[in-house]
Amino acid sequence: MTGADLTGADFRNIDLRGAIFIDAQLREASFAGTFLNGSIFSNLDLSGIDFRGADLRGVSLNRAILFQAELSSTNLSGADLSQADLEEANLSGAILRGTNLQRVNLLCVVVEQVDLTGILLTDACLQGTPLER
Repeated sequence: MTGADLTGADFRNIDLRGAIFIDAQLREASFAGTFLNGSIFSNLDLSGIDFRGADLRGVSLNRAILFQAELSSTNLSGADLSQADLEEANLSGAILRGTNLQRVNLLCVVVEQVDLTGILLTDACLQGTPLER
């Protein structure tokens, strides 16, 4: 979907594996419970998006704006979030095994009970984000 205005759209519980979203407007859209394995989100502002419980394994969210995004209980294993802005996002209960978080803004992110096994966290901003258990 290139250039579409999908602000506030409801994609809950749909199988969208391999979908490609480029230059689309997806602010405050809901992808709760959606299968998005291997999808690409390019050049997007995803502020306020709801990915609760979604399957985001291998997804590319490189340079995405995910300000105040709801990512609780998502599976982001192997995803590329490099250079993304996750300020004030909720990652509670998320699986981030092997996720690329290089140069990510994690300012004031909620990270309770998150699986951080094997993540790449080079040059990330962690200010206000408690990682201790």
